[in-house]
Amino acid sequence: MPEIKLGDKVRDPITELVGIAYSRMSFLHGPDRIGIQSIVDEAGCVPSVFYVDEPQLEIVKREVVKGSNFNSSTIDKSVHNIGDRNK
Repeated sequence: MPEIKLGDKVRDPITELVGIAYSRMSFLHGPDRIGIQSIVDEAGCVPSVFYVDEPQLEIVKREVVKGSNFNSSTIDKSVHNIGDRNK
């Protein structure tokens, strides 16, 4: 199964929700969950992000939205070292 990339258009076959892969959550145990942002409804309301296990999703189209290419390897880890609090 190909990995879903943020910005891909995806579909959840169980709920039939279609939208853009907006965020990713990783867990110690279990699959990643993808946040799906669907389209604005007829009343002009933006729906909440809906989270689905990644293996459950189908890719409708790749790279519908281009992101900012954030890369966590560029973070200065010396500034964000949470483990130092316990010393």
